[in-house]
Amino acid sequence: MILCVLALVAMAPSLASAEGHIKVSLKAAHPDEPGAKVIVTVTNTGNSPVHIMKWDTPFPPSGGRLARSLFTVTDAEGNKVRYLGSWVNFGGLKMQAFQLIAPGEVLTKEIDLASEYDFKPNSIYTIGYEMDLTREPEPLVVSAAERASFIPPTQTVAVAEPIHIFFGATVSSTAAINRTPRPSASALRHDTSPMKRALGAHPRGEFSGARGLEGSGPQGVGHGWPAVFATTGNVVSKTPAQPPVRGRRPIDKPAA
Repeated sequence: MILCVLALVAMAPSLASAEGHIKVSLKAAHPDEPGAKVIVTVTNTGNSPVHIMKWDTPFPPSGGRLARSLFTVTDAEGNKVRYLGSWVNFGGLKMQAFQLIAPGEVLTKEIDLASEYDFKPNSIYTIGYEMDLTREPEPLVVSAAERASFIPPTQTVAVAEPIHIFFGATVSSTAAINRTPRPSASALRHDTSPMKRALGAHPRGEFSGARGLEGSGPQGVGHGWPAVFATTGNVVSKTPAQPPVRGRRPIDKPAA
């Protein structure tokens, strides 16, 4: 009996790998710049295909925006940041709402969250992402024959390691993004703001410009540069900040 138990324990890793297993991850898209662009990656690390609900991911096209709030965003004080985007009503989940992920398949996408959540300039935020893996086609709208081809994951949820971002941009209604200079080292040494306290939560790391937040905690990003960014669709073009025009100020002549 003991030998049987030991054999099952030894087989557990191989049994897990024989099934589909979903892994999700997050990282900053441009670690050397401020902003809220992140990259989401979904990987089937198992040996069997599995279905996931498309709308629990940022992959389906929805006019360049999120279909609903997929991320958990908190500020330096741990307060949840308000979602500003849209909410799509999916109705009854049909088979078309699911995507089959083959063994070893990797899906990845870059998303700009700047206009999706209520970010404040010059602030640090923590971004989290969890994918619900309990969804299935609904019997009221999907026949039993169709449901027979559905392959559910063995997990109930896939959780990404949270990351930190420094948001140094203000987003207007026209999607123009103004980048602000990063704070000086001397200002940070004497700063007692929530940003400094957030950085203090990572004793092994040191705030150092482009390196961002380092240490054993979640990933971090760096700070901004004195430049102006203009967006066109999903493409961001960088325009260097123009230096001030030097010269004499015109003299106002009194009216005759």
